[in-house]
Amino acid sequence: MIKILKRRKLNFIFFILFTAMSLTSLPSKDEASGGTTIQYLLLVAFMIITLITGGLKQLLLKKINYNFIDLIPLLIFGVWMYGVFVGLINNVPQKYIFRNFGGMVFYLIFYFFYITKLSVYSIIKSVFFNAYIGIPVIFYLTYLAFTQGNISGIGGERVIFCFLQLIIFIPFVIIFGTFFFSIGRNNKYLLFTSKGSLIIIFLISYFTSVIISFSKGMILASFIIMALIIIFRFLKGFSLNVIIKIFSTLLLFAGILVYFELTDTLIELFSNREVSNATRSEQSVYLIDDISFFGRGLGASLTNANYIRADDAPYAFELTYLNLLHKFGFMACLLFFIYIYTFWKIFKMFGNNDKRNFLGLLCLGLMVFVFPSIGNPFLLSPLAVICHSLTLYIIKISNTNLLNKEYGEATI
Repeated sequence: MIKILKRRKLNFIFFILFTAMSLTSLPSKDEASGGTTIQYLLLVAFMIITLITGGLKQLLLKKINYNFIDLIPLLIFGVWMYGVFVGLINNVPQKYIFRNFGGMVFYLIFYFFYITKLSVYSIIKSVFFNAYIGIPVIFYLTYLAFTQGNISGIGGERVIFCFLQLIIFIPFVIIFGTFFFSIGRNNKYLLFTSKGSLIIIFLISYFTSVIISFSKGMILASFIIMALIIIFRFLKGFSLNVIIKIFSTLLLFAGILVYFELTDTLIELFSNREVSNATRSEQSVYLIDDISFFGRGLGASLTNANYIRADDAPYAFELTYLNLLHKFGFMACLLFFIYIYTFWKIFKMFGNNDKRNFLGLLCLGLMVFVFPSIGNPFLLSPLAVICHSLTLYIIKISNTNLLNKEYGEATI
């Protein structure tokens, strides 16, 4: 009984952590990252509390059955250490070294999920709670933006775009996925089970995360995620019913584009004539020209130009993947492999099992940050690290009998 109470306590602490991380991801006038320092402190506090309450012995349990998934956080930490070393060798200021991609260190939180015996249902509840409370928060911030005249538009400032909207996007991913994969009674975790209510959540989730943000990254992410779900369905086997669903979906979206005359808007949005795209194109030229085999090290700025995106962060660029190559050189390829491997393992979760289908869709939703990170510095932000670590954790326990035993029951 004492062990159960301790576990519930630790799972509730995770719930508080995830909620605090989500709400501190909101934009801040004083800090472009929206409270990154606070998020680092929250992560440290969670790790300390977990160690004091749970201890390290859970990591030594044989029943965990360690495999390559468990090695990934250490590999990412190793890449970070390599970047620190190269940065020090190249005499990069230390304050820049440890601020640049600092979130990579917190991939170690993955192991603390073992210590807490984090329940998959605690993860589900944490995600959906924050997705649903995030909707009125974003609407309120949007109202403030409109009343202050800060309105979204091509070539202008968007209303609001933050990581919380990526969490809000997760119900959209799951509801869209249920059109192609059976999740059975697991739809109860969406809290709304009727078709009418699911359609409303589907539309509100998309509007709050994609339309309000007016972000090219989110628009691209929504297209890619829907395409991946369709491709996964096709590769997992198809029937006449599946083919009809795929073509119906494609026709519906094509009809929406034509009816609302959105084609020209999307072309303009992704063209180099758009101000932010022109800026990113300029960055790409400098970054590609300055990439070296061993990398420039964490905190390094461009060595071939005087271009600086931000005076307080000369190492930072919106083009995250090129920035990884610039900082880590060949070691960045290991990070790219890890992201590809994660999506491959998600793909393997889908099949005839309703529970695994639901968790596969949840993992896709948690990993959506990978796509807007093409042109936004989300990829290794603290909440992105949490989402990726949770995805790896869910993949791990869903491939073992732990899901139906210690790690499966609801605890909060």
